[in-house]
Amino acid sequence: MIIWYILLLIIILMFLALVSSIRIRFSLEHAAKKLWVSYTLLGVILDLTTKQGTVTIAKIPLYRFDMKRPTRPEKKKKRKFRFKLKPSDFRVAYLEYFRSLLNKIRIDSLDLRVDGGFSDPYNTGRTCAFYWAAKGIFPRLMNHVTFNPDFDREDFDFYGRGNIALRLCHIIRFAGRILFEKLNKKIPQWYIIRRKGESYG
Repeated sequence: MIIWYILLLIIILMFLALVSSIRIRFSLEHAAKKLWVSYTLLGVILDLTTKQGTVTIAKIPLYRFDMKRPTRPEKKKKRKFRFKLKPSDFRVAYLEYFRSLLNKIRIDSLDLRVDGGFSDPYNTGRTCAFYWAAKGIFPRLMNHVTFNPDFDREDFDFYGRGNIALRLCHIIRFAGRILFEKLNKKIPQWYIIRRKGESYG
């Protein structure tokens, strides 16, 4: 009997974990820029002005850390593996899944303004084009975001406030759909390779 109670408790906790939301709040002002990320009782506070972070449990500070990168002596650069995306990696279904995920975001308040640009004006222009394309594809979210390109700058400034939330179950569903698409594409290839191997065996 006790085992059934334990199993029931585990199921209830798993259900509550799935329906709980990951909440993101931010305040980006000239004097102070802060970001809050919370899930159930856990939370992380990032002070982007002082580069300090705090991990909290039930809003009680538990651990503080420094976000500044320590200065290290320069070393000989090693060749790193670079992941390259192929055109075949992008599918219309993925865009539809992503749009469905963004539609699940609960927007309590959101007003974000981005000013600036890249050192190369071409990249600034591309970013501006992507921004207007995103406004057409994801209007519910992007209508709260304003991008002011500056072709004479080499950095970005972010201003505004926001409070949004997304349930964990929607994130898991999005990841599961992408994984299913990948497996659905790879499994037939593995089967063909295996069959060819057996024919030569």
